[in-house]
This record gives sequence, C-alpha cells and structure tokens, in this order.
Amino acid sequence: MYKDELTAWEHQGVVSVRPAFTLIPEVGGKYVQDRLWRDRADVIELVKQGAIMYVCGDGRRMAPAVHETCVRIYQEATGSTLDEAERWMTEMERNYGRYVADVFA
Repeated sequence: MYKDELTAWEHQGVVSVRPAFTLIPEVGGKYVQDRLWRDRADVIELVKQGAIMYVCGDGRRMAPAVHETCVRIYQEATGSTLDEAERWMTEMERNYGRYVADVFA
C-alpha cells in the first residue's frame, strides 16, 4: 500500500522494512513474530538507539504473538524476568510511544 514511500524512506535510512510472508516463509519468516525473533539482535540494537516499532494487522493472533516475542527478546537480551519484561513492554507502549500497534479483529 505504501511501497513507494517505504522504499524511499528505507533508502534514506528512516525505516528498516522487514517483510514476512505467510505463503513464502523463506523470504523472511512465515509470521511477523518469526521475523522479529530471527532479527532479534537488530531489534535490540535499534531499540537501544530509540527506534519506534509499528505493528499493523490481526489483533486476535498476530498482535499478541508479536507482543510475546518482543517480551522474549527483551528477556534474552537483559536476563530479566517475565514480569520485568512485561513492564518494559507496557512502558514502551503506554509511556514512551515506542511500540505502536494498529490492529483489527
């Protein structure tokens, strides 16, 4: 939908588009959460640099799975407990506006 804009922004270094295709999983992962986990070292580094994550799509399955994957990534990177990682995600979303989800049911 915004292919031209996203491509231009990626060339400018404004965004990093990481596709995931259910029907072509070898291109980046079958699901968004698979791609996030695969790129977790980059995700942590980008978060440290102040990145904002935008997630759009299914609110019933994809959004909770992406949330859970972000929590797992944080836990692995910091050695934190599940509760600490959940608090971090809540802060990222509610207090800092750095995790933005536009989901539908």
